[in-house]
Amino acid sequence: WLRYGILIGDVFIISVNIFGTLLQICYILIYILYNVKRSTTIKQFTVAICLVLLIYLYSIYQKDRVLAEKYIGFLSCSLTILFFASPLISLAHVIRMKTTESLPFPVIMASTIVSCQWFAYGCLLNDQFIQIPNFMGCVLSAFQLSFFLIYPSKRMDQVHLI
Repeated sequence: WLRYGILIGDVFIISVNIFGTLLQICYILIYILYNVKRSTTIKQFTVAICLVLLIYLYSIYQKDRVLAEKYIGFLSCSLTILFFASPLISLAHVIRMKTTESLPFPVIMASTIVSCQWFAYGCLLNDQFIQIPNFMGCVLSAFQLSFFLIYPSKRMDQVHLI
């Protein structure tokens, strides 16, 4: 998204993603520091950095700026959809166990709020690469939140008993 923001010249997208990138790098470095399997994490981090560098190099050397915007926008859009859909993996467990203890409520709630904000921003810009994944994020996050109503956490039930 940082590269996409640079390509379209949107200062807001650039600043938000610079801040997010710095936070993510700090998180990864702390994770590596305290991780038992450092070598595996470092290899994964290296592969991710190489992929990001390849994307940046492509977008820098692509002579057709519109085409670069399109490909980087599509990639950003696809990765955002995967991010919002990732908690869906645990829904089979939630349905089978009839509890939402395995779902990260704060993350899902934050994803709902943030995706709604980015969707609104995409509508203001009339940018489908921002609108589409964030609309899907709103829907997927709301779907995941509905499970907290259908299958309340057993921990919450125990709190009410005390």
